[in-house]
Amino acid sequence: ISTLLTLTGMGGAFLMARFGSLPTAAETAQWKELENYRDGRFHNLETNDFAAKKAVRKSGCLKFLFNSKNAPSFPIPQKQDRHSNAPLKDAFSVYWLGHSSLIFELGDARFMTDPVFGNAAPVPGIVTRYCEPPIRRAELPELDFIIVSHDHYDHLEYATIRALKDTEIIFVTPVGVGARLRSFGIKPENIRELYWYESTQIGNTTITAAPGRHFSGRTLKDRYKTLWASWIIETAEKRSFSAVTAATENISKRSGKSSVLLISSVLKLMRGTKTGRTIICSPTNFR
Repeated sequence: ISTLLTLTGMGGAFLMARFGSLPTAAETAQWKELENYRDGRFHNLETNDFAAKKAVRKSGCLKFLFNSKNAPSFPIPQKQDRHSNAPLKDAFSVYWLGHSSLIFELGDARFMTDPVFGNAAPVPGIVTRYCEPPIRRAELPELDFIIVSHDHYDHLEYATIRALKDTEIIFVTPVGVGARLRSFGIKPENIRELYWYESTQIGNTTITAAPGRHFSGRTLKDRYKTLWASWIIETAEKRSFSAVTAATENISKRSGKSSVLLISSVLKLMRGTKTGRTIICSPTNFR
């Protein structure tokens, strides 16, 4: 019995560490005046087709435990790239590592979004990758900052954050996600939390959080407790819009002309359509 209790306790501690902490009462008290925060939760400004009650169904979040019928049946072609840490000058490159994990070289900045290298779950062996990433976690180049769009496992990975906890990389997140990062070991002074349309400056780069239509949470009981966001990244010469969750019609207008658009989810960009439902939208519609 004692052995069973010990193993159960170890398993619980293992999971709790990967869940991460939620914002404190002092933090949430500061959000009462935010437009989309009420009753202790964040809300989408536009109707979200995702119903929270579907989370416990196979058609909801449990579907991610199973291989998709649309999964590739062949190895995805990759180009193995080894970044140089040489200083950048007027760079403009984007490297896709899978899902929402991207490395940007924009102007004189090198940064990354949603770094995930393993499986997208709190325990090994489930929600696994369809292929290995083109570089390993240990091969990441020097980064000026990392943007985390929200706290889902396929965007915020415990093992990667722990591997980066002793660096001086700045982490930019929506409000609330900083609590997760602090519990993973990131120093508070290296975390910048933004509400929608708030900006922060890192070197010559301006990062602005923008509305997204999505949801958050790392357990079935903490849904909507932290914010989610899309991002506008600007230098003097270039602008990038990264809709790593789901963008809205308004942000598509406010983001202006972008040098690169990166969209990894469904968008609702046009009103007055016959169905009025969420649609998949190509970048040519994003104007």
